[in-house]
Amino acid sequence: TNGAEPLVDFLVALKERENKNFFLLVDQFEELFRFTMEQKNKVRKDEANDFVNIMLELSRQRRVPFYVVMTMRSDFMGDCTTFYGLPEAMNKSLFLVPKLNRVQMKMAIEGPARLYGGKLNTALVSRLLNEVGKFEDELPLLQHTLMRIWDHEMDIDKSGELDMADYDAIGGMQEALSKHADEALAKLDKPDFKVAKEIFQALTMIDEH
Repeated sequence: TNGAEPLVDFLVALKERENKNFFLLVDQFEELFRFTMEQKNKVRKDEANDFVNIMLELSRQRRVPFYVVMTMRSDFMGDCTTFYGLPEAMNKSLFLVPKLNRVQMKMAIEGPARLYGGKLNTALVSRLLNEVGKFEDELPLLQHTLMRIWDHEMDIDKSGELDMADYDAIGGMQEALSKHADEALAKLDKPDFKVAKEIFQALTMIDEH
């Protein structure tokens, strides 16, 4: 392939017309490792290598101002050695997002609800702050739990306050995700249930250990 050169040529022309900088955000970069997990699929591996090489070329070239940011779970960082040149590029610009402290976590809980006029019971906030540290994927679980609490309050409870009754009804942080999944699956007919089962199986990654 011609690598990033054709794209850079296009961006140079665009820069001359509109005088803009360029920014590429690659979110959840770790999904690329899942994409290339099947070692026998050479086409997939080649596509992944081409993508990483082009991304690196864009970040290194100096013809146009082009910035690349990729987000990735820290437990996948070792897998970056799969791609030539990627560890070196990461070493030059690595930023580890620090864990939120209790004050910041409180802001993350209360801020979105207040933005939309929601009222949070103080006992619920304390319970969430105490529970969230018990889970490895705390922020995604917290986000999902808050969404479920909001939906229960708005659609069912309607007490005017996000409170412990809403929290208990959705199963708490421990059961909120599985209970939501059960509710979604219960609405499917038999053919759709079969498709959903195959999708979940495809999304599940089981390592050799």
